[in-house]
Amino acid sequence: MVSLTGNPWQYIIHSENSMATTMTKTLPPEWAAQEAVLLAWPQADSDWSPWLQAIETCYVAMAQAIAPHQRVIILCQDGLHQQHIQSQLPSSDAISLYPVPYSDTWIRDYGPITVLDDKQIHHWDFQFNAWGNKYHNQHDNQVNAQLAQQGILKNLSPVDFILEGGAIETNGQGDLLMTRSCTFERNPNIQERSFAEAMQTHFQIKKIHCLDLPLLDWDDTDGHIDTLARFAGPNEIVYLRSEDAQDPYYSVLVDLEKQLQSLRNQQGKAFHLTPLPMTAARHNKDGQRLPTSYANFLIINDAVLAPTYHDEADEEALNVLAQSFPKRTIIAIDASVLVEQFGSIHCATMQIPKEPI
Repeated sequence: MVSLTGNPWQYIIHSENSMATTMTKTLPPEWAAQEAVLLAWPQADSDWSPWLQAIETCYVAMAQAIAPHQRVIILCQDGLHQQHIQSQLPSSDAISLYPVPYSDTWIRDYGPITVLDDKQIHHWDFQFNAWGNKYHNQHDNQVNAQLAQQGILKNLSPVDFILEGGAIETNGQGDLLMTRSCTFERNPNIQERSFAEAMQTHFQIKKIHCLDLPLLDWDDTDGHIDTLARFAGPNEIVYLRSEDAQDPYYSVLVDLEKQLQSLRNQQGKAFHLTPLPMTAARHNKDGQRLPTSYANFLIINDAVLAPTYHDEADEEALNVLAQSFPKRTIIAIDASVLVEQFGSIHCATMQIPKEPI
């Protein structure tokens, strides 16, 4: 049974029955123990061409930062591309390259969404349509099946539903944080009740916190939560806040803060909210604002990869994340080139949790 409740700031879908007796696959939080991180390496014959040297330097930095903590699985286009990438990386038993055709580097949104039960790891292969058919997408929807064929993923199951990894956040306690605009834009024929049942079935979600916000013009994903607000623990949310009343995004982020303040966990208590600063506005050569969000960090084993942007707010953002993740090393990654294609560190990566022992 699913009950739907609302308030002036967000739409909350509350599941009264977790179906625990029939479904045991749960979506772990990002801070759960991980086996690997997936990367899809940029290529010359792509939109990255004008920034190829800089973006490859960024990917080298990410791979080198992750490798001491867990495996790095890098997708490459073919054997020549594989040799090119290997020439830039240090030799490491933790780094593996696999030829798998892909169209886009943002593997967060088409990679597998992994769930666990008491004994096994399972991967859901949701449909991907390039953020509402905005971009070329010849190969991305087949990547997970290719990874399964090469033995990288096991227990892969297709799902006839469009869902991107950057659209959802969980605290591992049955709470899901998302925005209304993104998922319902992708699946215009789905009703709220049906969506809640799908999240309940596939992830064992008990309560969905669905924020209702205007779209930011830097966001071609229609409102991915991972550029706005993230769980940093079962009862902590870090989120973007602007102190500049002249910033065009100021009112949207005030609205975001109000909605987050209104959320209640399953025990009826407010979440602890920790604000992240905003950078100064940065634009590309065409005048488009770039998504320089500090919320787009990646949690890995014992560390957090934190984006920096050569901005005065970088140090403050790193300090905030250090306070929110006191037991993890904060590793700063220069993400200035990543935002040229409207993503950052979290968008470029997808973690694979450890299989239960």
